[in-house]
Amino acid sequence: MLRSGLMLQSPAFLLLLGANLVLFAYHQLDPTQPHQLDPSSLLEQVGLHRPVSLHRPTSSSPDLADEGAASPADAAVLRKNNKQARPFSSGRTHNAPGLISSTERHAAIALKHQQATQTCEVCVATPNDPLCEYGLDNVRLSRAYQGSGHRVRKMLEKALRGEKIRIGVIGGSVSTGHGLRPGQDTWHARWFKEFQKEFPNSELFNGALPASGSGFFMWCYPALIPEDLDIYLVEVDVNNEGDAKNQLDDDSLHRAILNLPQEPALIRLTVVATSFPDLSRGFTSNLAMSSYFDTPIISVRNFLLPHFIAHPEAGEAFFGYFPDGRLDYRHMAQLGHAALGDMLSLYIKEQTCETRRRQAHAIALPTSRWPQADILGMVPRLYLWEPYSASKVAAPVHPACAFTGSERSPLSPLEEHTSPSWTRVDWNGKAAYHSNEVGSRVSFGFNGNKIGMFVYQSSGAGHAEKPGRLSCWIDELVEGQQTLVDAWWPHPIAQPLFHLVKENLKTGPHILHCEILGDSSTDGHEVRIVGVASQ
Repeated sequence: MLRSGLMLQSPAFLLLLGANLVLFAYHQLDPTQPHQLDPSSLLEQVGLHRPVSLHRPTSSSPDLADEGAASPADAAVLRKNNKQARPFSSGRTHNAPGLISSTERHAAIALKHQQATQTCEVCVATPNDPLCEYGLDNVRLSRAYQGSGHRVRKMLEKALRGEKIRIGVIGGSVSTGHGLRPGQDTWHARWFKEFQKEFPNSELFNGALPASGSGFFMWCYPALIPEDLDIYLVEVDVNNEGDAKNQLDDDSLHRAILNLPQEPALIRLTVVATSFPDLSRGFTSNLAMSSYFDTPIISVRNFLLPHFIAHPEAGEAFFGYFPDGRLDYRHMAQLGHAALGDMLSLYIKEQTCETRRRQAHAIALPTSRWPQADILGMVPRLYLWEPYSASKVAAPVHPACAFTGSERSPLSPLEEHTSPSWTRVDWNGKAAYHSNEVGSRVSFGFNGNKIGMFVYQSSGAGHAEKPGRLSCWIDELVEGQQTLVDAWWPHPIAQPLFHLVKENLKTGPHILHCEILGDSSTDGHEVRIVGVASQ
């Protein structure tokens, strides 16, 4: 009798009995549902534990050879969630502290693995989320470049600790709200409301300026928003030309922001416009530079443009109107802003999930032959358009700017060197110092060894006055060393462009002088100076 009682309590017998009970419970499951052997559901069905080893293994135990070994917290959660479960033994319970069953441990491992491998895609995990009205494929298309997300997760780690997150918006007329009706939210206002639901300790600075692209912001973003922010959201593609110069401008903008001491995150955002001579605009440069600098791109262009190509009549709903009632195919209406804001929200939610998952679970790390984590968030020391070099280092970008639209760093001429005809003019959300008087001079002070100016470029079409031309010099006038700056260009869209006046100066204070010339590319002489930039 004693022998058969011992046999009934032997681990081998109990293991066999437990396995049969599990199989019995499995066959009692609803036959109309897929049979998936989920550890937590089986515990609820069977209510039993398999006591191969009731003692928690030590760190040297073979049972801990895998990284997913159950922690005391995991086991406690399982016991709490499975109150009916009891160790199957001779009737004696095992409630001593530090004791868990092997089944408990393996179920906890399975649960931990399930958590580690669950998707962070919002529209896969919760397809009924209101943000998923666009459909999974369109959401995935919105990730024009996803990258590693390293700097974004660093920002989110700070947010998850409850620290304040400060965000800056850099953009053109779309980001200022052109195309929207009064009271409608821009894409960044819509996104920020969603962001604050999870991270209320946050602040947003809007540095958007109409008719401005990378060539302007690479110099002047510090005149619009602070330089100590956690994340910069940049929307400038439709204001960028698709040329080689734009690559230089995008490169400088990335370097200026990513090299800031706090190592902020940068996310590029892309809208869609169909009124320009080319469909690509600055997106081609953005795609090349963002993949080079590992900065994500969130885009409505990638799914809306094919839609407009397939269904030309569908575009009207996505664009705003000019004051005269004509459709404005340069500026998105509320529908496009909502989509861009929501796509950014979905991306941030997924990265927040990924940040939490990495904090709770180990990820696959590269072996020694493959690139390590030190390349993540790195600013490349080489220019993308130049040959590889083992030693060359790109010049640092430390921009300084004063311009008329800035409250932080407003442009102001030196009165003692400036003619009375140079006055400030404001129009359509833009501002500049202008004059049309031949021979009139304007002067600005600056610090640095390189100086240039932003002049409003126009073909003259639709303007009462035609653009003129300047002669500019630094400090003292020396004949033959002036720089000519023409305010005319052939394109139908007017915008400020940067003109380099002088570089390789002695670092220090200087004065920039300019004078309106009598000859010009048109029969007019008007010049509008938007800003002065140096480094």
